[in-house]
Amino acid sequence: MGFIKNLLNKFKKDSESAKEIKVETTYNKQLIENFKHDHQELLKIFGEIQESFKSDNNAHKKVVNLLNDFKIALEIHLMIEDNKLYSYLGEKYGSDDIHKAFVEDIQAEMTNIAKEVMFFIRKYTNRQSYDNNIDNFLSDLDNIGEVLVRRIKMEEEKLYALYV
Repeated sequence: MGFIKNLLNKFKKDSESAKEIKVETTYNKQLIENFKHDHQELLKIFGEIQESFKSDNNAHKKVVNLLNDFKIALEIHLMIEDNKLYSYLGEKYGSDDIHKAFVEDIQAEMTNIAKEVMFFIRKYTNRQSYDNNIDNFLSDLDNIGEVLVRRIKMEEEKLYALYV
């Protein structure tokens, strides 16, 4: 999948020369556009998961492959976000208690959302759990989708405005 490869390459290029991942506190004028593109690609994969299940809810292998693609893409996106966005914002607003608290709250909220998404993915990539919960799949997927869409909207309208 080209999108995941591009994400991996972005992360790899930035950390290639370091033995450990260093915290990024310099401004990158392309970062927010990259994140917005990532969001669109994540939503595209999410839509493919919905369509695959709706067309054949017994297509476990295809759904699992798409769930795994989504998981990898989300994890890479979140690593880059932590390394570049939150590190930069932490440095920029370190002495501004109001903005600092906002950024920390947003970061903590994303950690909780990521845990919820990963739980969902584990639940439905396991064949037995998938079979046992197949009647709830679309409902669970819709709930995850609502949380992600709300989060993306907030990031693009509020959080990214702080990155200037």
